[in-house]
Amino acid sequence: MGSYSYDVTRELTNATWYPQKSVVQYNSTYTYTASDSSNDNAGTTMKTINMGAYDVWQQMQGKPEYYQAWQAMTQAYELMATSDFVNRQYAYNGLNYFFNDYASVQTYVLPDLTELQQSTVYNDPNYGMSTITGLSKWMGASRPGYHKLPNSTPEYVAIQAHFAEMGIDLTDAIMDFATGKGSMMMSVSAAIEFAILRDPALNLHSRDLALDDVLQSQWGFSGSTSGIGTTLNGVAEIYSVASLSDIFPYAPEFGAYVLDPTRGNSTTEFTLNADSSENDF
Repeated sequence: MGSYSYDVTRELTNATWYPQKSVVQYNSTYTYTASDSSNDNAGTTMKTINMGAYDVWQQMQGKPEYYQAWQAMTQAYELMATSDFVNRQYAYNGLNYFFNDYASVQTYVLPDLTELQQSTVYNDPNYGMSTITGLSKWMGASRPGYHKLPNSTPEYVAIQAHFAEMGIDLTDAIMDFATGKGSMMMSVSAAIEFAILRDPALNLHSRDLALDDVLQSQWGFSGSTSGIGTTLNGVAEIYSVASLSDIFPYAPEFGAYVLDPTRGNSTTEFTLNADSSENDF
């Protein structure tokens, strides 16, 4: 397989910002390193939410309610930031798409281990491949753009150290086969990461997918877990990171209650975006 580099250069021009306006307007041009083409939007005015002005406006509308909403949102952000939900999103897809088939994992992921070692690695409750929690660590070790040999990502080192204590030597060669270029692990994570980076609704187009890049869109409209291409074929779409981790006592996203009829019985008219917020002030 070729490189999984999807580097994008983004140049912003003509940014128009006023503290009393609910949106920021700008023009942008994207240049893709994977091809000679570029997406020139220099003549097209784009908009994004002026979160600072919007927060102040909400406060002016009613301080007690605003303070409660701000407290709830910051708590939700903190939960999402500590949940590793990006890798868990990869793991959710990987588990439901491929890794729930133990025989396939034995053959195509861990072929150089004995049957007992395969079973131990696959079924480990914290570092195995049979749960979202365990598989998320393997996905972290296979992140596109981060995988190198010897791999020094925290997840890679932790996996090797954990199974070494159990007498299983996951050598760099074994780990590279399971998580490196051409592996099913990286195929899953790369496909979803690329979809998130290129999703026009998220407007990221950044070099690497960092957690901070997706927190706002995930909170506002469940963008990174329910957007176009962020779930593989045959995998059910989800609206909340609460479906990926048991640390959440509730769905932390505003968007989950807007989009999921089982939670709020609401409609998309309440979704936070530039077009709707522009009508407020």
